[in-house]
Amino acid sequence: KIVLAEAKRFAGYLFVCVDDNTIFLAQRSKTENDPNLWEGLGGHLDKGETPEDAAIREVTEEAGSFPGCKLIKTVVNLKDDGTEYTMYVANLTAEQKKNWKPVINKEHQSAKWFSKLPQENVHPELRKELISLMK
Repeated sequence: KIVLAEAKRFAGYLFVCVDDNTIFLAQRSKTENDPNLWEGLGGHLDKGETPEDAAIREVTEEAGSFPGCKLIKTVVNLKDDGTEYTMYVANLTAEQKKNWKPVINKEHQSAKWFSKLPQENVHPELRKELISLMK
């Protein structure tokens, strides 16, 4: 009998501002897994936590606060190894963007709003989704 290991579950947010066609990305610290990659904010689900609760908790931990926003869509990716990643894509109005003052924790070395996708170091699993959002 084969027993599968418990799936790894992750959740996070990608924030966009439709008003000015920008997207918020954070660059992982050099000391973290996948150093220097640009990505959304997120992480592992804690035991008993829903993906949405985990994503909000992770954003709050990594950016110091969770912005006012409106959910655009939810994307769930399942990998062959059982890993599940739930990504919430949310819009901040120009006013919400102006009022949100993220304070990035040690997991990231930088964070900013982009009008064009960075040419290098974009998380490979997010690149396709980011390209579709930046059109």
